[in-house]
Amino acid sequence: TTTLAELIYQAVQSGQKVLACAPSNTAVDNLLEKLVALMPAVVRVGHPARVFESLRGHTLDELVDHDPSTEVVRDMRREVKELIRIAEKGVRSRDGHRRRRELFAEAGKLRGQIRSLEKSVIQSVIDSADVVCTTTTIDDELLNTRSFDLVVIDEACQCTVPSVWQAALRAEKLILAGDHCQLPPTVLSDQAAARGMKDSLMQRLIERDGESIYRQLTVQYRMHESIMQFSSDTFYDGKLIADASIRKHRLCDLPDVVEIPLTASPLEFIDTA
Repeated sequence: TTTLAELIYQAVQSGQKVLACAPSNTAVDNLLEKLVALMPAVVRVGHPARVFESLRGHTLDELVDHDPSTEVVRDMRREVKELIRIAEKGVRSRDGHRRRRELFAEAGKLRGQIRSLEKSVIQSVIDSADVVCTTTTIDDELLNTRSFDLVVIDEACQCTVPSVWQAALRAEKLILAGDHCQLPPTVLSDQAAARGMKDSLMQRLIERDGESIYRQLTVQYRMHESIMQFSSDTFYDGKLIADASIRKHRLCDLPDVVEIPLTASPLEFIDTA
């Protein structure tokens, strides 16, 4: 995710508008967290309740709510409420019915102006963003026919092929990031899986075109090299390298952890039979 954020940052620095997606809200927020540390003009599209609380200030809802035009909308809503209150109370005069109709008509006209202004504010916030972050389930009403210079999809190996089209068709250039040797898309239908739905677009492209279309990251920063070795040999042709910061890192090297065989040995095989 860090590498992907840096790639997006470089694209923005060159003047590109980027649509950054992932299949889950958590994956989108993990990417968003990296991006907001690099650049200010990032907007997160999606229901705020599904976004990490620390990142809600970057959601479309929050940014729209703090836009100066939104205060105008609030004033207009209060005016509509007052017009309806007066109309429903009734106007005591000979032409009271006509006056009532006029008040309701004026309230309806104001409502139309409110909807128009709200849409304008939303589009303005999106226009001002260098990067729009969303899940691959894109809200067409918000993005409409909007296109981007670059579309990036993180955790692409967990996306079914149909789920990426909404994003992929919004730019001439597409970058898929992920690991096709790890979790595939979640497909509950055995019939759909049998017909190829369980294979992500990323996996299909790699199987079809091979190494000419992808760049493999080989340095890992998570585990002792002996823990890494099995997956490196089994899935990655022995190409993985453990970074120096964690290559020999053991539990007993942590503060207040006693050195015993269980904490000194980085890897233990247990026969569960």
